[in-house]
Amino acid sequence: MWQMRAYTLCHLWKEFFMNTVLYNKLLISLLCVTLAFSLYTSVSIPLVSSILLGVTISCLNSYFSNNKFTLVSFTIYFIFSFYFPAFFVLVPLLLYDAPHLPKNERTCLYCITVLLFFLNGYNFSLSGMLLLIYAFLSLLLSKQQIAYRKLMDSYKKNRDEITEYNLILSKKNKALLEKQDYEIHVATLKERNRIAREIHDNVGHMLSRSLLQLGAILAIYKDEAIREHLLALKNTLNEAMDNIRNSVHDLHDSSMDLEENIHAILKDFQNYHISFLYDASDNLPKNIKYCIATIIKEALSNVVKHSNADSISIVIREHPSFCQVQIQDNGTNISIIDSGMGLNSMKERIDSLSGFLKIDTSKGFQIFFSIPL
Repeated sequence: MWQMRAYTLCHLWKEFFMNTVLYNKLLISLLCVTLAFSLYTSVSIPLVSSILLGVTISCLNSYFSNNKFTLVSFTIYFIFSFYFPAFFVLVPLLLYDAPHLPKNERTCLYCITVLLFFLNGYNFSLSGMLLLIYAFLSLLLSKQQIAYRKLMDSYKKNRDEITEYNLILSKKNKALLEKQDYEIHVATLKERNRIAREIHDNVGHMLSRSLLQLGAILAIYKDEAIREHLLALKNTLNEAMDNIRNSVHDLHDSSMDLEENIHAILKDFQNYHISFLYDASDNLPKNIKYCIATIIKEALSNVVKHSNADSISIVIREHPSFCQVQIQDNGTNISIIDSGMGLNSMKERIDSLSGFLKIDTSKGFQIFFSIPL
């Protein structure tokens, strides 16, 4: 508890010493009070009242920061200064708040101050010269404070803008890096597909041709010694053919990007307003990828054939133990659910992966299924 009180006290002292307005007004008030007691050696009610009223009005002007209140308080104090010359000694303190007023009101206050200066008989006496110096010092400190405050406001605004720009720049850099990584990933998958096609088209065909030629040789030559070696060679080529075929299929399956594949499917449905959200990793099993892509393609085809929808929403989310897919349209033609929309084939695919399928027709037509990973 005492640590909190000590912190609060230190914070208040810090605010006090950082408040240049308070310092400036304290300096001006000390100078004016000293001049007042030097002019009026005997303590009188008007003298004490002028000091209390002047300090109070100055504090209230700093607290409220309202032009109307400042004008009213100046008017009241000038009325007292007209009847009691002792009040005029604290006018430099009040003039500290004058530069905050609009130009017309500020000029009027300066004119009234000069008029009261001569009416109270200060003229060019020593006390009058000191009052003029104090008034000039008060206005100078006030203008410096205003300039300092504008400079601080400009600094804070620039600091906030720079911070905001840095945040925006960091987000854009992050987005660019993610886009770059994604493009590299897609390019890698495309290169894998290209290599798989090259192996299948070139090496696979060469091995197939070799097997055909070897079969022709076996049909011609009847020598058992040669046939034994040729059969061994044929078995080796068949094994090599199977290995290449399996490797090509694995390479092609691992190079499938589900998100890119779905985007390619959606290009054929540009007449619809499509919302697509993909929240899954690239490490989904290949059988799940093919299942999701096939069902989405079939569902979109059914929308074109059987539905009067114009808006389609697709959401794919991956969870730690399962993957969820939701396909929904805003169609109202839902009378052919059982026969015309190919749901049986969808259900068979999902059942083969131990998944769960649900159809909802409360708001349009919705296909929801989940597949365990």
